[in-house]
Formats: sequence, C-alpha cells, structure tokens
Amino acid sequence: MSIRRAFRLFGRSHRSIEAEVDEELRFHLDGRAAELKAGGLDPSDARERALAEMGDLHHVRHSLVSLTERRRRREGWTMKLEGLVQDLSYAARTLRRSPGYALTVILTLTVGIGATASVFSVMNPFFFRPLPFPDAGQLIQLGHVNREAGFEWARFSLAQIEDYRDRVGSAAAIGHYYYGSYNLTDGDRPERATGGVVSTNTFSEVLRATPLLGRSFQPEDAGPGAADVVVLDHRLWSARYAADPSIVGSSIRIDGRAHEVIGVMREEAVFPFGGVRFWLPDRRATTDRGNQGTLMIARLAPGVDRAEGIAEFQSVHASLAVAWPDVDGRWDGLHGAPLREALNFIWDLLRLSFTAFLGAVLGVLVIACVNVTGITLARTQSRIRELGVRSSLGAGRGRLVRQLVSESVLLAIVGGALGTLAAAVLTAGLGDILPPDIYRVGDPTLDVRVLLFALAVTASAPLLFGLWPALAVSRRDLASLVREGTVRGGQSRGSRRLRRALVIGEVGVGVALVAVTGLFLQSARAAGDADLGFEPDRMLIATATTPAFDYPETEEVGAFWESAREAVAAAPGVEAAGFVYPLLLNNELFSARMGVPGDGVDPTERPPVFRLWASEGYFEAAGIRRIAGRTLVASDTAGDVSAVVVSSGVAERLWPGADPLGRTIELGEGATPYRVVGVVADQAHDGIDGTPDAMVYLPMSEFTSRRRFMVARAAGDPLALSGPVREAFGSVDPGLPVDLQAMNDLVFQATFQWSAGSGVLALFGLIALLLASIGVYGIVAHTVEERRHEMAVRMSLGADASRVGGKVVRDSMALTGWGVALGLVLAFAAARAAEAMLYGGAGTDPLVLMVAATVFVGVGVVAAIIPARRASRIEPVALLRVD
Repeated sequence: MSIRRAFRLFGRSHRSIEAEVDEELRFHLDGRAAELKAGGLDPSDARERALAEMGDLHHVRHSLVSLTERRRRREGWTMKLEGLVQDLSYAARTLRRSPGYALTVILTLTVGIGATASVFSVMNPFFFRPLPFPDAGQLIQLGHVNREAGFEWARFSLAQIEDYRDRVGSAAAIGHYYYGSYNLTDGDRPERATGGVVSTNTFSEVLRATPLLGRSFQPEDAGPGAADVVVLDHRLWSARYAADPSIVGSSIRIDGRAHEVIGVMREEAVFPFGGVRFWLPDRRATTDRGNQGTLMIARLAPGVDRAEGIAEFQSVHASLAVAWPDVDGRWDGLHGAPLREALNFIWDLLRLSFTAFLGAVLGVLVIACVNVTGITLARTQSRIRELGVRSSLGAGRGRLVRQLVSESVLLAIVGGALGTLAAAVLTAGLGDILPPDIYRVGDPTLDVRVLLFALAVTASAPLLFGLWPALAVSRRDLASLVREGTVRGGQSRGSRRLRRALVIGEVGVGVALVAVTGLFLQSARAAGDADLGFEPDRMLIATATTPAFDYPETEEVGAFWESAREAVAAAPGVEAAGFVYPLLLNNELFSARMGVPGDGVDPTERPPVFRLWASEGYFEAAGIRRIAGRTLVASDTAGDVSAVVVSSGVAERLWPGADPLGRTIELGEGATPYRVVGVVADQAHDGIDGTPDAMVYLPMSEFTSRRRFMVARAAGDPLALSGPVREAFGSVDPGLPVDLQAMNDLVFQATFQWSAGSGVLALFGLIALLLASIGVYGIVAHTVEERRHEMAVRMSLGADASRVGGKVVRDSMALTGWGVALGLVLAFAAARAAEAMLYGGAGTDPLVLMVAATVFVGVGVVAAIIPARRASRIEPVALLRVD
C-alpha cells in the first residue's frame, strides 16, 4: 500500500503532524525575527532574540505535536461516528423502500440466531456458568476405579478418607458426602425428600459456601451427644416453609426425629445435585474400613495444579493398597476430576449431545446466512445503476462497501435482538422440566454469557451475508457502466458462480443435517423398542422409607412392608403387587462376585453380577418372564441355604447347557451359598444401551434397608391406581410419605438421551430443509428473471417452451445434485462422529442417507416447478418490444 493511499484511508501520519508543527514554528520564528530586524537589530541578533523569546523550543514543539494529535484523534472519532450515524440512517431509509427484503432477512436471522442462542442458553448452566463456590477450579472429586466393572466413582469408607486427610499434603481440605431418602413429617403434609449427609467441613472449608441464613456445620455438630441439626436447601425453605426467616432456630421432623434448623443455604448453592433438599452432619464411626459408601471431595491448596494434586492422591492410594490389600488393594486405582464434571454423572454423554446440538444449530445458522447472502447478492446486483450513479458522483469503493454493509449490520441488529428475545421465550420454564438429578448451576436464562454469545453471533452474521455481496459488486467499474449506458442490473459471472456455490453448500449442509436427524430418529425408535426383559406399561411404583424412630427393629420394617404388600395387592384394579430393592433402571447398582462350588476360582476374582432383593409377587407385578422353576416366596430363607432366582444370563454362564434348578451358586467374597429355585429372563438394569443384564434375586427377608419400592401391576392405566395405593399404605401407616410414579417415567428417563436428541435434531432438520428449499427456489427464480431476455430470443428463434422450462429444471437439478453429493460426504463424517450418541453405537445407515438424498432431490424438482412454468410462459414478442 502506498503512503498516499495510507494517508487517504487512515488520516495524517505522525511524521506529517511534526512537519506541520515545524512549519508553523518556523513561520512564527521568521515573523518575529523580521519584526526585530525592522527595529534595528542585526539579522543574526534578531534571530537569536526571537529564539530566546520562544523559550524551550524542543518542549514547545513536543507539546504542540501532542496537542495536535489529540485534537485530530477527537476529530477523527467524531467524523467516524457521524459517518456511522449517516450510513445507518441512509440504510434505514433504503430498507424502508424494500420491506419484503428486510422482513425476509430479519425473520431468517431471527430463526438462526434464536435457535443458536437457545441451545447455548441450555448448555450454559451445565458447562459454562461458574460453580457457586470460591476458587472452584481447585475443587475435585475422587473415586475408586474398577476397570472390570467399568466404575470410576466407586466410594470410600470413612477410615480410608481419614488416611487421605492425614497423608495428602496438596489438599487444603478433604470432605465427604453421601445422600439418601428421608421423610419430612412436620406439619400436616408428610413429604419424602432427598437429603445429603456431609462432613462438617464440607461447606465451611471445602466448598466455602456461606449460608443465606444462620450457619453451616461445625465440628461439634458431629460430636458425641450433639443435638440433631439440619441445614435447609433454599428451594425446600421457599416451597415448604414459605421462605420464613424465623425458621432458623426452630425444629422440623426428619424420619420421626426433631432436628433444629441452624441455617438456610443460598439459592445457587446446589450440592451434590438439584434434588437434595437439606443436609445433615455425618456422625458415623470411622472404624469399619470395608464399609465403602461415601464419596470424597477435596479442595487443593492454592497454587497446586489439578493434575499434580490428583497424582498425589493416586500415590497415597498405591501405598494404602499395599497396607490394606484386601480392601484398598481390591481397586485398580484412583480417579479424579473437576467437581462440575464429577457431580454430573452423565457428563461425557451430555457433552457429546450438546456438541451435536450446537453443531446442528450452527448448521442452521450457516444455512440461514447463506440464504440471506443469496438474497442480498441478488438485491445488490439489481442496484448497480444506483451504485453506479453514486460512484460517478465521487463515492469511492470503500464508501460503497461501507454503505452496503451498514444495511446488513442494521438487519443483523434487529434479527439478533428478536432472536435473543425468542431464545428467552423458548427457554423460559425449562428449569422446571430438566431433570434435577443432573447437576447444573441454575436454570437456562439469558445471563451475561448468553447475551455475549448472542452478540458475537449477531456481529458475525453481517460478515457472513453482507460483506461478500458488497465486495462482489464493488469490484465492477460502476461509473464506466453508467457512462456507457450498459447497466442492466444483471449479475456478473463471478457473482453467479458465488450464488451457485452458496446454494450447493447450503444443500450440502441441509442433507447432512437431515441425514443425521434420520439416524437419531432411528436410534430413538430402536431405544424405544429395546427388549427390557419386563413390561413397564402397567407398572406403578410406590417408594417409601420406614423411619428408624417408628420402626427401630429390622423385623418391624419387614412386617410393615409385608402388610403394605398385602394391602396393595387387595386394592381395586391391582393385578399383582410385590416390593424390590433396588428398582430396575433407577441408577442404583449392587453387585456381587458369583461362582459355583469347586470351580477353583478365588472368590475375589470371580465375575460380577447385579444383585437385587425381591418379595413374593414382585416378578408377576413387574411382568418378568419366568423361564423355569418358580419365583421367590416369603419362606425362602428357611433352611440351611436360602433360595435364589437367577436370570438366564447367569444360568448360561455358570451351567451352560445344563438345568440350573436345584444347583448351588456362591455369591460375594465370602462365597455365601444359595439354592437356585427359578430362572427368569435378563432385564435392563444398568441402562438400556446394550443387551439386558444378568442378575440374581435374593429373598427380601435378607435385606435390611428401610427404603424399598412397591410395584403394583394395573389392569389398565397405572396412574389410576394412585388413590387406591396411597389408601393401602395409609391403612398400614397413615403418617408415612409415599411417592408414586409410573415405571414408564423411568423408562423415558433411560431413553431420554436418544429421544430428546432426536426431537431437537428433527426440529433443526426441518428448519434446514425449509431454508434449503427457499435457497434453491430463490436462485432458480432469480436466474429465470435474469435470463428472460435470453429465453425470449431463443423462443423467438423457434425454441419450444417445454425445452426452455426443461432447461430450468435441469439447472435446478444440477445445483441440487452437487449439493447432495457434498451433503452425503458431510453426512458420512457427521454420522461417524455421532456414533457414541446413537443407541447401540449404530453409525451410518445407507437407507437413511438414501432417504436424505431423495428428499433433497425432490426439493430441487419442486423448487424449479414455478420458475420453469414462468419461463415457459414468456411472450417473446411482447418482451423484446418492451426491451
């Protein structure tokens, strides 16, 4: 770039300002010297006197240069601002004369930007919004690793956690927690709620979360003889206790015992997930090293790198594994991760899903911008005469480009504002729909990050759709065209190639989106048709926990549940009833090592199997298919060996080709023997993304937990049993809270990752299909309009109207064909990348790709019909006479 051009574009340089100041100083110096010379001084004396009167000339020169630079910068910014206002005002007046174009662009951008901002708004609380704890980057969670079972977050005993507290020097504080179900029975509204049990330093030292009211736990709250205390979650405080600040110091009843409320946490302080409604201090003894049911978290010391801190935990685990080979040595190692990632138990899946959604919505945005680019390019070409006149009057290329881009910026601002507003409407209330057990920080709202993201997308849009058309038209010698009178408003060859390339790319992205949408829809259908091994459609689940205060003995717990089963089984509309723990697909997994006597395998090396406890009537209530033998009854613990029901997977592994009935299976590291009395089908338990799981069912009389699940099979709609089942429980214990839900709700949650993804992508696919259709139609219609004179000449020379229309269809099909070819390549790559998110890991499906290609071929044909008919109806004589 020449100096003269730089001067013209960016203003005067520092060197030119210095020259001007020197010239001005020289002028004043020469003038004063002339005055002194006229007064009788010698010329040399006059000049020296003039220099002396001016003082420190270097300082004066430097000051004048600085003042001039500041003044010109202010003038430059003022001129730029005035120019921007002038450009935007002119753009607004120009767009008012083209309301159809302006409305089309604004609506297209509103769809693209609104969809993009909506997806980012949903992603924000899961991934981007900061954790509500100070220096959250120093927080980690640790877990034992069992590679064979695929566990990375296996728990610890309190004795193990104490060892880590004593030995890990890189941790500023180590805490622990677990959670469970409790009964709130104060007032006249019994309620089941999830409560967290935490170490007394969890809030104060590890998370450093300050309560809204009162205080958090102190060491003495877990000491001998300490009073029962509780800290409430903000949502429980608001919903159950009407946000009453005087709740601090009062008592509420949890599992029949009075607990003093000592604090209320802030609304944003969610831990370990949104479903936890209160916290209790952990008062358990630390002696039993094998009782590993507690999760460990830590705050690393300032300046300690996360990888460095986790490495020290792993080093300590290695030494503990040597000291305690039968407990710590059983694990393959230690896993650590940032707290946000660790608390979200579907982190990897969620990250992949949102990446796919964001990619899809950005594809929609690109298609929208390509459409707008095509429309803008066509409109800009039609304004060549106007732009040529302005160029003849002295407007430079930069000025014309800036004016055209200003129109795009104004449209993008309006479209971005409407899109952001649409995102706010679309995401409002989503917090009540999203599962609370998936950790997130707050609800999807338009916070600063979402607004900045929307602003960035809005700012990028004019560069995508406005700059190219402006540069394309500005490259032409507009003034010469006007002087020579050759302006027709047609596109240059380069502009036509650009529009065609844009439409090909648009169709390609659309084909890829529709193909991936088809794969997700196919995946969702496959997940819905998966063999679960049980019949969930008519199952109603009643969940309750018998409090120790009312049922102190294990026998009393068992008697209550047996009485409740009999009452529910006798309720009207109930075909069968039984209770179980844990419930299928409820994310509670218990396993044990299994083998047969005399197999020569160490019990600790035997293969694992899922273990459940069931009562009489459960298998019938759950619709589990019985293959051989019988199911469990209340008397199955009588005798030296308890009965067990195994699934077909267990039978095939332990006794391939043989009858398992009457045989002995050993479970656990203690090799406890059980007698097989029945075989049932495998069932989906640890998710439904694979084959049904092998499992064993033990008699419920051997189970000691107070929380159990009653399963009732309905003759029709399971929710119709809600009243009768509540009455049945109330007849046994009127004050016990009971939660009811249809088993299909759990199945829906298990398939949500595929059904939700397919639904969202289906919406994006439809939008992409619509926008791509508009794009193909737009370029074909514009081409017909541009070539009307050529077509009229051809028809006047004898060309048949049908051949002219056919040429239009062939041109449309050529564009679509190239776009489909590009789209199939993109679809194949996208499908391979999305395999981990598809049910069963299914990748590319030729049928889906073929359907997507066929759909867009049809789009090309349909988009050409109207322009082809318009071309075939041209009246050549009338058109050429007008021309």
